[in-house]
Amino acid sequence: MCQFKSGNFQADMFISKRKHEPAHYMLTIESFSILSEAKTSKIESDVFEASGHKWRLDLYPNGNNEGDKGSHISLYAVICDTESCSKGWEVCVDVCFFVYDHIHHHYVTFQDANGHRTKKVRLYPKGNDSDSVKDAHLSTFLVVHDAASFPAGWKVYAKFKFRVKSQSSKSDIEEEIDHWFCSSYYAWGFPTFMPLNQLNDFENDFLLNDNLTVEVEISVMGTLRCFI
Repeated sequence: MCQFKSGNFQADMFISKRKHEPAHYMLTIESFSILSEAKTSKIESDVFEASGHKWRLDLYPNGNNEGDKGSHISLYAVICDTESCSKGWEVCVDVCFFVYDHIHHHYVTFQDANGHRTKKVRLYPKGNDSDSVKDAHLSTFLVVHDAASFPAGWKVYAKFKFRVKSQSSKSDIEEEIDHWFCSSYYAWGFPTFMPLNQLNDFENDFLLNDNLTVEVEISVMGTLRCFI
């Protein structure tokens, strides 16, 4: 855990590592050291779209805080389509920044610790405990990990997609859903994601050398922090 500062703003940061590329946008800066030594004040990315809004990245090679200039880089996500927003608008997002480590070939991720929520996939190879799906379907659920440690009244919104990959060129099986996760409903998904006879049919190529590939893609996530 570390702290991120910008002006009068300070936030605890959750830092982790991963192999997968960012889902929405990636910016590569050539000759970065030259730009830094030349005291380039700010680098703006192209505009990209994510979660229904247009954004860009603003990067300050030498920082943008007078007290930290020369010792940090500063990186911001900037919303670009505010003209179309109504008066008093607010957009709540959880942003995760990635910096690529060229030596170890992974991404170091930086995320506001208050917005970080670890999730895991729960898979029932022969269906969950419901009598209607037991031994008949593959069941898939997205679960908020360690939900008991969250503050009272927590809520996390997620739009996510489960996908079972075909091991050949045939079509994958995927389903999408959204849900407000909370202490009462911290797991959500598909009890009847796909029939077991379809999964086990070797002509469908979902199982190859007894290997099954299941993916989850989270496209939108937000945290409700203020309650009335």
